[in-house]
Amino acid sequence: LEMLSEVYLLNDQQEKAFDVFKKISLISPENGRVNLTLADYYRENGENKKSYEELKLAFKSDGLNIEIKISVLLSYYKLISFSDEMKNQAYELVDILIQKYPEDTKVTIVYADILYTDKRYEEAKKYYLKALDKEKNILSTWAQVLFIQAEQNDFAKMINTSEEALIYFPVEPIFYYFNGISNKRIKNYN
Repeated sequence: LEMLSEVYLLNDQQEKAFDVFKKISLISPENGRVNLTLADYYRENGENKKSYEELKLAFKSDGLNIEIKISVLLSYYKLISFSDEMKNQAYELVDILIQKYPEDTKVTIVYADILYTDKRYEEAKKYYLKALDKEKNILSTWAQVLFIQAEQNDFAKMINTSEEALIYFPVEPIFYYFNGISNKRIKNYN
């Protein structure tokens, strides 16, 4: 049935493909790929509520890998500041992932990114630091923490964060920059 639906899609017969996808979803309700395809179909046809319901099913599914789910969430970043509905959906979808993959560092970072995009900087910093407790080798996460600390004028913590980041990234200039700025601001010239 999946191959048949693909053939219909390739031959620009969306209605027939949609009918096959609905049959597949009845036979295999845990098929996240089908839920994702149905979500796209409904969205393209202006049925946003149905689209979102299928998207939630896809996020709850074990049949769809986490990388695909995260890539869908990344598409929400630009929409969060324009629409409360999109922002609420992003939070609901990331909450599904947090419940499903509580120990996954990527999910923690995506949640922090959504908080950051929503200008909830203190909460974002908390989750970035939580991710760094699990995995120290994520350059962009160190940088995000330092940018938040700089916005908060927390120069004492910037020194500690930049020094720790330099342990893992000793040739990364941005961490030297943050370290220098923070030391200058607290007049630590040693």
